[in-house]
Amino acid sequence: MPYQMDMSEEKAPKRLLSEGWKKFCIMNVKDTNDDGSPVISKSGNAMILITIEEQSTKYSEILYMVTEPKKRWALENLLESCGITPDKSADNQYIWEPQNLVGVEIQGLVVHEPN
Repeated sequence: MPYQMDMSEEKAPKRLLSEGWKKFCIMNVKDTNDDGSPVISKSGNAMILITIEEQSTKYSEILYMVTEPKKRWALENLLESCGITPDKSADNQYIWEPQNLVGVEIQGLVVHEPN
């Protein structure tokens, strides 16, 4: 019996970036779904989706940044790489708007982890 499959939506797998320091640009920041509800992970954590693009290859990736207390270490690193630091006059809280990250250029270290 012959197979019959529509493969029009198949995509080649992404190629890995070479290891080392790379320049990235933040292309999009999404903190709500299309219906206005907050973005929530499968495990129930509120999060922000940040699309970054490597400047020389145009390779893009979505970063899933959890916004729950005691789980925000990756978001803190990203904000600081964008030049956003705790505001001493606001009890050392980070004060920022998601849309203000779009277009910001950052450096990131690409490291391949063994499977």
